[in-house]
Amino acid sequence: MDTGLKSTYAKLRGADLFDQVIDNLIRYRNSGTKGLWLKYVVTEHNRTDDDMWSFVLAMLALRPNKVLISPDFPYGDKQIPPETVAFIAQLWYLLEKYMGDIVLDYTVVMGDLKFAKYHRDLQQEIDKLKAAGPLKEEMRLKSFKPTTPVLANFLRKINSKLPDTPLLNKLRVWARNFLIARGIY
Repeated sequence: MDTGLKSTYAKLRGADLFDQVIDNLIRYRNSGTKGLWLKYVVTEHNRTDDDMWSFVLAMLALRPNKVLISPDFPYGDKQIPPETVAFIAQLWYLLEKYMGDIVLDYTVVMGDLKFAKYHRDLQQEIDKLKAAGPLKEEMRLKSFKPTTPVLANFLRKINSKLPDTPLLNKLRVWARNFLIARGIY
């Protein structure tokens, strides 16, 4: 998916197909699959707070079994930017905080020295986030059907803590309508 925003998806993919992707993912999840894995490749174009929080909300609604997060592959002399490492750490932390141990990093098998440095830096960033705000079991959604007050409280916190911008307002309306349509909110 690489984002939770329709506009970013269109920029990354060159096509306005986000609605179709979400519809297909919902159909797949509703089919009873136990193997829904989604991927987020972080680039300079999809590492905003809006992209991150919309993706977290989408993951809370879709409830994938695993989420793979990786930086855009640094070919040649290109290095993995510190902003990308910080974004991945924050996204990883939030997904683990609200959904448990669902994040995978498939880049650990890559022997390139850039990835060895990336893994060290990523672990340090995640450790800092966990030290500042330890993960608490009560913040995790426990059931597959997110009909508990926890999700509603989570959405209220998101609405009250994030700034009032046109993009976030669209996200709020989309998320609320998405959850209302599924009888969750």
